[in-house]
Amino acid sequence: MKFCPVLLKLLLGECVQLVDFELKDPVWAASLKDILLYKLEDLAIELFFTVPTTRFGKDVEVSLLPNNVGHRIAVTEENKAQYVEKLIDFKLYKQNWMQ
Repeated sequence: MKFCPVLLKLLLGECVQLVDFELKDPVWAASLKDILLYKLEDLAIELFFTVPTTRFGKDVEVSLLPNNVGHRIAVTEENKAQYVEKLIDFKLYKQNWMQ
């Protein structure tokens, strides 16, 4: 039986990396690569620790941090790797459970 590499890593309890996430969602992965490769000011974007998603048919912003504080924490050069990790975690583990 063949497993998707991302699913196999999840089942084995291994950390999923950006390159793995690219197999599941190439569009999001490309955006996350840009965030890591370039300065945020060069990308002319302002990000917070939130992610847009759909919940029960409505578009909402979900906090990537505990206690729903993601909308107050800006993504900076110093924490953008953490933002990418949290977003991948959300997309792989939590997004579908929120429906």
